[in-house]
Amino acid sequence: MNQILFKVVELEERLRATLENGGPIDRIVSEAQLKTLDFFKYHPIRSHEEAHELLTAMDLVFGIKS
Repeated sequence: MNQILFKVVELEERLRATLENGGPIDRIVSEAQLKTLDFFKYHPIRSHEEAHELLTAMDLVFGIKS
């Protein structure tokens, strides 16, 4: 489950940097992705299986590898 926290922090830092330094379209996309990231950040995790499913969903939504 710590892996999810590290991934969220990494994504948030990357998106905030893009929000500050990117062009207009990049800023819009980063803002939308940050709002989506909030869903993952505050989603309750009750089991190891749920954590794995959440990581898989994050991989799909943000185009990353776990």
